[in-house]
Amino acid sequence: MPTANEHNLALDRLHTRTTQCFTLLVWITKVRPHLHAGDDNGAHILVMMNNAAVETALISFRSLNEFFRKRDDRHRSDDVVAEDFHGFISAGPFLSATESRDLNKRVMHLTYQEMPLSGVSWKIADWTARGIPRVIEFLQHLEKSLSPTDPEVARTKREIPSFRQMALQTADLAAREFGARRQ
Repeated sequence: MPTANEHNLALDRLHTRTTQCFTLLVWITKVRPHLHAGDDNGAHILVMMNNAAVETALISFRSLNEFFRKRDDRHRSDDVVAEDFHGFISAGPFLSATESRDLNKRVMHLTYQEMPLSGVSWKIADWTARGIPRVIEFLQHLEKSLSPTDPEVARTKREIPSFRQMALQTADLAAREFGARRQ
């Protein structure tokens, strides 16, 4: 069983992964509109940064999906899963087996049967709609199960409301943006 310190570190990583799910949203709505390609080199840089935002979001969604998978023989002993936390019972992954496989083949691994990235439509709004409620459910479980008097979890317990609020606000914005743009 992980220690309280390991749980705190894992929750910090979960927070980071959750916010990184929205790098593409931030890129599209806040950064890219203020940049201009100017020349071929500038256009190349815009494409490179766009791809980095897409891949960061996809990797983060994969990481969250793995976090909510029930522990099985595919997990390594040091993998963090939601079920490691205070009796949380995970509903399982939020990506379908096909989505998970496509994500692994197109982004996570170099394979000889690599699938082309062009023409792929990642369902970011849909993944957000399925993934963020799992994060919220997990945070609510932690809020109820963490002892308010345990000094090792006090910081985590204090940060949960702002983490939950950030996830909800960003998920709403993502649904509006990606729903309209179909990124």
